[in-house]
Amino acid sequence: MANPNQPQPQTTQSPASTKLGTLNPVARKWVGLAALVTIATMGWWTTSALLNMWRLDKARSLLATNQPAAAWAYLNPLEPSRTESGEIAFLGGQAARRNKQTTMAKACLTNARKNGWPAEAVNLELSLLDLQSGISGQQMENLIDSVQGDYPERPRVLEALAPALFRQFDLDRAQYCATLWTELEPQNPRAWVWLGRVEEKLQNRPPAEAAFQKALDTAPTDTEALAWMARQLQKRRQPAEAIVLLERLKTLEPDREDIPLIEGKCLQDLGREDEARANLREAVRRQPVSGEGWLELGRLELNTNHPVEAEEAFARALRVSPADREALFSLAQALEKQGKKQEAEKVRTRQNQVENALKATRDAAQKIRENPKAPAPRLEIAELMLQNGLTQEGGRWLESALILDPANPKAQSLAKQYGLR
Repeated sequence: MANPNQPQPQTTQSPASTKLGTLNPVARKWVGLAALVTIATMGWWTTSALLNMWRLDKARSLLATNQPAAAWAYLNPLEPSRTESGEIAFLGGQAARRNKQTTMAKACLTNARKNGWPAEAVNLELSLLDLQSGISGQQMENLIDSVQGDYPERPRVLEALAPALFRQFDLDRAQYCATLWTELEPQNPRAWVWLGRVEEKLQNRPPAEAAFQKALDTAPTDTEALAWMARQLQKRRQPAEAIVLLERLKTLEPDREDIPLIEGKCLQDLGREDEARANLREAVRRQPVSGEGWLELGRLELNTNHPVEAEEAFARALRVSPADREALFSLAQALEKQGKKQEAEKVRTRQNQVENALKATRDAAQKIRENPKAPAPRLEIAELMLQNGLTQEGGRWLESALILDPANPKAQSLAKQYGLR
């Protein structure tokens, strides 16, 4: 039993404990809540910082393995156009450029420069962005010269150069750049796809098919390679094999616009007319301004003895591409089947004019291959196309001539005549 006269041991309290103890229960509750909020906030900031570091690391890895779309998905939450991190801004600009997000790429690269990222790297990306946007001139020549050297960013330069040269019909140099790109990055399916496209344009079918096959070997799920190879198989009269590839493509990109068109061609080759018709109607629904879809639908209607429907489809194809000689030839056939001989004769006269223009265009294209820097043959093609109603295509050729010679009087006159500048 405790002795009441014996002194009791004293406990010491910290000033904070003493102060807290003097608070009423409601105040103690609010102090405790504030402490929990502080701890939770610190935890959130720590978790957020770790998550952002992980995102940045993933983006670096994905860009290094040529997956810019996936890289952008990780960079976008980091707000690369507004961040204070030069690296995040620069990688965001590179990913956006490679994804053809021109406006976003420019904003990110401007921000990267503002935050001190090396000027040489930013300037190179901006040059590549201009190249992809169709602004080239001397810039393109400087970049072509640069790929003769050996530096880490050379594959990215070639990635932008090959399509730009292809668009300007500078096919020999496009072939050179695409080939070099495949040598530097043999596991990059994009490089093989572009080499295939160039070889196809040069009418080198076996090398083109080999390149597309290589793209599929390196990346069996690459949608561009699958689509292009399916087209090649259909052209080679192997529709069943093409359909196998299209089935794979559907699982990967079911809404891809060109699937119904390719499949419709294959089904037509196999004699499955009703299925082909359904696919081709879907093709023109998805791409109403694509002349190819209307042309194929018209061919099917003509082959199944529906000349009225065929005439309508060919007329739609010619609205899109007024100088399509195949559409003109087929339209004349559809008119003749309906007994419209005078109309058919007018169409055949127009077809002859187009064929003469196409021959002149081929001759000019050969001159371009021999001298890619000469504006004259480009102007010749531009004028022929503009005269035949191909405003968009003619405009591209005219633009390429103006890039080479901005003060060319004939180019300026054509631009003014057709309201292109």
